Amino acid sequence: MKRIIATLLSLAIMLVICPISENSNSFETPTLDFTSIPLLGSTDVHVGGSVALPNGAAFSEFRVTAYIRVAGNWWGPKPGSNAPFTTIASNGDFELQYASHGEAGDLSAGEIAIFLVRADTTELSFAQLDANSISRAVIARTSSEIRVDGVLWQGGQSTPTTPTTPTTPTTPSSRGYSVNYSPFVAPYDVRWGELPPDSLIREHLTLISHGFDSVRFFTAQDNLSMMYDIAHELGLRVIGTAWIDAGMSDLAIRRQLDNLANLANAGKVAVASVGSEVLFRGDKTPTEMLGYVHYVRERLTVDVPVTFMDESRFFDGSQTLAGLSQLNSAVDVILYSHYPIFGGSSISNAAREVEAVYRNVRNAQGNKRIVIAETGWLPTSSQWYGSGVPNNENARRYWIDVHEWATSANVEVFWFNSFDEEWKGNEGRIDARHWGVFYADGRLKEAYVGLIPTEPRPNDPNEEPEPAIHVEREQFRK
Repeated sequence: MKRIIATLLSLAIMLVICPISENSNSFETPTLDFTSIPLLGSTDVHVGGSVALPNGAAFSEFRVTAYIRVAGNWWGPKPGSNAPFTTIASNGDFELQYASHGEAGDLSAGEIAIFLVRADTTELSFAQLDANSISRAVIARTSSEIRVDGVLWQGGQSTPTTPTTPTTPTTPSSRGYSVNYSPFVAPYDVRWGELPPDSLIREHLTLISHGFDSVRFFTAQDNLSMMYDIAHELGLRVIGTAWIDAGMSDLAIRRQLDNLANLANAGKVAVASVGSEVLFRGDKTPTEMLGYVHYVRERLTVDVPVTFMDESRFFDGSQTLAGLSQLNSAVDVILYSHYPIFGGSSISNAAREVEAVYRNVRNAQGNKRIVIAETGWLPTSSQWYGSGVPNNENARRYWIDVHEWATSANVEVFWFNSFDEEWKGNEGRIDARHWGVFYADGRLKEAYVGLIPTEPRPNDPNEEPEPAIHVEREQFRK
């Protein structure tokens, strides 16, 4: 389904570093480390660190610069626009001034992004640095702790000293509603890098938490990591995804994979997925995907399943792509997408098709846990798909029929999608705008009224009303 989202994160990313392969999970790139980072509230305006370069590289050829995040916005470059760079000493050390002396706004920065760049760099916007820097690290700080790229920093050591146990729920609760989420509702457009504000993402996820237990994200890019923080705060179980497509540099892919591992280590990811329908788009080979799976798994200090998500045909034994069986054998859980409407299935047969596809995947994959990571029925569209008619009545019936089967079979289903995204229609697929169970403004669509709660859950779970799904299912039996 995510043909449209294939542009995600790739438009501004051009830098190419050494690739990940099945035989090597290391990158020959310069690295940043830190020797001193002030806690939030400190009057110290400097971050101290060191740079490690490959053999033959000279420190004089590189510089460091920074952006700080204040009130949800990135400000920089630092130390200042007139002097954006900090030089690196001959031994690799640097001391970067991230805040002006006495500037309360700068001192209140909860995040500091440090970028390593070449000395002749001229493109200094945050987006340009994030896409094209040679190395970068994001420092998140409170008055009591500091994290570097999501990992607790302990005075010069930015790796966890002992494994931790994730606190994100690993299984859905009794309701079992799960949904996909992307924050790019109008007027925000993923293609142009327009990021929705944190306040809107919080509003979205709060609404989702009223009716859903679990959420699946499509990206682990660091400037959208607040999605994971907010979901964790709201008690939502998260399938996290490192976005991967053909237009991304290997450095950009590594950043996504590193962020995903760090979020999992911080207890904010229940399942770590590398890519979304990457094989379907032909962006990477199964062998390359296997390398990404190993890369994330090797960086985990917690027991979190690692996998990838793609169309059901890549898991049902019908495909003979080189390396596919090895990839499927390596993952801990199966995530797949399936949409009966796209195949022209009638609504009366749609749920039976979902069950049949599941059986095929189960027969091919044995006893591995299987999750239907994407499915749904368009409630509105100007286009018909054979016998698959998009309308509110059919969307409602599909929800009820599939939920009834999934509950009886103990199969988790993630519905696509949470909110309408207007930008997708600009890709030539008008129907792609209308997959949300909510309109872009947060109103529940008519097809799902009475099925999906939109009010906060009561403190006593025993008082929670049962969704109306059980009342209506009989009328659809033919």
